Amino acid sequence: MADKIDNWEIHKLYSSARKNGSWIECISLGYTILEMQLLYLVHSKARESRKPLKDDEIEYRYLIQLAELARDEGFLPKKTI
Repeated sequence: MADKIDNWEIHKLYSSARKNGSWIECISLGYTILEMQLLYLVHSKARESRKPLKDDEIEYRYLIQLAELARDEGFLPKKTI
């Protein structure tokens, strides 16, 4: 898909921002990396049932809601959040 974000490019941007001391850019890119990892996780077979969530089951407005969804659906340990 052309609209997908390239994980490696985001990590390179993050490393560059850290090297340049641009903390606001680091926070923004760090948020993006965390969001991408959580989405990857809930699309994986990492929970006990070995069933990923479908796109229509992944509805959130904020990153914390995505993290809570991952926890509640068994992709993350209950004590994570």
